[in-house]
Amino acid sequence: MPGALPLLLLATLAQAPAVSDAGEVEGPLHLRAALELTAGAEPPPATGALQDGAFVSVLPLLALDGGEALGLEVGAPLRLRLQGATDGSGTRAGGLRREDWDERSDFGQLLRELRLGAPDGALSLRAGPLPLATLGQGRLVSRYANTLAADYHPAGASAALHAGPVRVEALASDVLALRLLAAEARVDLARALGAGAGAWERVHAAASLAYDGGRAHGRTAALSAGAVDLDAAVYRGARAQLWALAGVGARLDATGGTGAALGLALEAQPRALAVGAKVELRRQAGGFRHGLFGADLELARFSATGLAEAPLSGQLLPPGYAGYAELHLATGDAEGEAAETGRLGLSLAAEHFAFGRTDVDASLLLQLPGGRASATLRALATDLGERPRYALQAEARVRLAPALYAVASGGTVHTPTAAGVLTRGLYAAAGLGLDFAR
Repeated sequence: MPGALPLLLLATLAQAPAVSDAGEVEGPLHLRAALELTAGAEPPPATGALQDGAFVSVLPLLALDGGEALGLEVGAPLRLRLQGATDGSGTRAGGLRREDWDERSDFGQLLRELRLGAPDGALSLRAGPLPLATLGQGRLVSRYANTLAADYHPAGASAALHAGPVRVEALASDVLALRLLAAEARVDLARALGAGAGAWERVHAAASLAYDGGRAHGRTAALSAGAVDLDAAVYRGARAQLWALAGVGARLDATGGTGAALGLALEAQPRALAVGAKVELRRQAGGFRHGLFGADLELARFSATGLAEAPLSGQLLPPGYAGYAELHLATGDAEGEAAETGRLGLSLAAEHFAFGRTDVDASLLLQLPGGRASATLRALATDLGERPRYALQAEARVRLAPALYAVASGGTVHTPTAAGVLTRGLYAAAGLGLDFAR
């Protein structure tokens, strides 16, 4: 089925960076406990003063790992201000940073990860942060991240059900506020029509819907869209598959707009490397664009480009064409192989519009041989032609001793104001973690 390999690679990239656990653990069920202590700063854009945003963070973690089909991790990230707030929030020195816990959605950050069922099984569920989520072929939800907005910490969820010729996928960006909801139903046409097993998984039809009510982390106008996709196998070999893609989509709200696309998708698995690639020629007009609920949705819902432009719900694109390309590479997928040889996961996507706009999204996961050091990076550039906006998130972890590791993170923060525009700032933090496993 087209998209299976790219989704596998995206899942690899979406994993939190990890370093080898404290000690060797035997048995099918593993328990890990950790405590991370970090210090950092997130200067408020209003003052830019480093001391105004200085904090100490305490993060207790408890994880249960039963393999690919079972896992749970919970934790309470507690950021304590080193100086009383000057932004009117009322937070005192030494108190919890109020912005981290000021709405129902923020309590979702207590759930770090939930895994139920194998990804290729009949039923699977994943919940927690969604750093890189794609629904089906990405016609509506493509590379979405619910981790991009400052002071908004929801737990998302994705589920898949596979029954006979039908596969259904569903996604929620915020399980406590039910803000972005999306679903896709995909049918293996040959199997549904009673053809023999030799004709299965060669032609698929899919229908998808997505709705963002805009009622969490600020209020924005509702956004809804629908799409229909077709794909057909051009070549299917033992280690490579080539698919032809076609799709149409439309906004289903008052803004309106339609789009269509034709393309090719490649999936290949050489011995030590997994590769996925997609190219599309796209046509769009009005309020619709392919991948409407995309990587920077949490920012675009306030300002589609730049910091103070029209929100995504009201942005109208001129009728025209766009070219889209996406590439995924991954090595060391097997757990044992990754520990010995390291792991690399790279995902790149770029779209260029005929009217001059270019969007770029890059994700990187790197784990050194032995598993004692790892790093992740996510970089977004929106509208490089006229009103650019950049977003960056990075994290690194290094094992220093059997029960001690160092962690550092940094990047950009974008915060919506009462006027509905974005402010931009930076954050950085570093510290140590203690853990044990049994």
